[in-house]
Amino acid sequence: MSKILRIAPIFVPLIPFNALAHHSQTPYDTSTVLSIEGTVTEYVWKNPHVFLLVDRRMADGSVTAVEIEADAASALIPFGTSAESVTAGDRVVVNASPHRRLGAKAMLGREIIKDDGTIVTLSISYSRQLVSSGSASASSIEGTWLPEQLALFRFNDEPELLPVTEAGRRALEEYSLSDSPFVSCIPPSAPVSMLYPALNTVEIRDNVIVLRNDWLGGDRIVYMDGRSHPENTERTIQGHSIGWWEGLTLVIDTIHFADHRRGHIGPGLPSGQRKHLIERITLNEDGTSLTYAFTAEDPDYLAEPITYSFIWYYRPDMRPTRIECDFDAAGRALELESEE
Repeated sequence: MSKILRIAPIFVPLIPFNALAHHSQTPYDTSTVLSIEGTVTEYVWKNPHVFLLVDRRMADGSVTAVEIEADAASALIPFGTSAESVTAGDRVVVNASPHRRLGAKAMLGREIIKDDGTIVTLSISYSRQLVSSGSASASSIEGTWLPEQLALFRFNDEPELLPVTEAGRRALEEYSLSDSPFVSCIPPSAPVSMLYPALNTVEIRDNVIVLRNDWLGGDRIVYMDGRSHPENTERTIQGHSIGWWEGLTLVIDTIHFADHRRGHIGPGLPSGQRKHLIERITLNEDGTSLTYAFTAEDPDYLAEPITYSFIWYYRPDMRPTRIECDFDAAGRALELESEE
């Protein structure tokens, strides 16, 4: 269902994928899961991360405040988690992983179990449920789609090695958390934006196709009127895209990407001035899903092209929220990472 194809020349520096893992999990001991009981005092429903504060009563009768970090609101909505799922005053059990330095005072949430037995998902990586296709069937790629939930994380954490150039190696070594575009609520560029497990909508118009991702506002316009790429134009986060049909497959050709610290896999590997992205979106036979595939070339930072494919599920029953990124929530996530 998904794959990465690459063969690196022996002289090319190689960077392990686990060094580029999902940024919010880095400061936590995800091999350990603790169950804590307490009372919710605050529930912050935001992008790029949801936060909870829970008063935990200790064995000696004292109360300790615990901060729980969760995934983005846009990513949790398809799992049934919403702004109303938790309320201040709720008695809960939280299953979560402790911070490596702060211990159980700050934790990465997996799920909440409420008094009535309701399970509230806090992490798509560790959710008990799988979000897949519904009962509806699409007749074209137009509509609302949900990427398979672990596509981004498999891509980041693939045990193989990423072939990078010397400039790519330096960029990764020099990267610091304060450089993260998320701190400034800047969305990732394609193809990373297309992997994120929030709703994607495809709108087919007369001369353009509009791609919208329900996370950090990474919207894209694909020109379908036969034009070529301009020779000189402003470079932007999502680049300049032209497209055409090959049978039932939409092919998208994109260049003119702006320099960006989230241009490829994981934080820190930028988009270069010569980045060239080819994407193919194909409706699968039963209409309940489509296959999204890409090949990315970037001679400045990648020693050779990288190729990946995965599934988007058709979900017309779900509606994008367009929740805007919150600078305070983004900054708090950075503070926790910096405590590592």
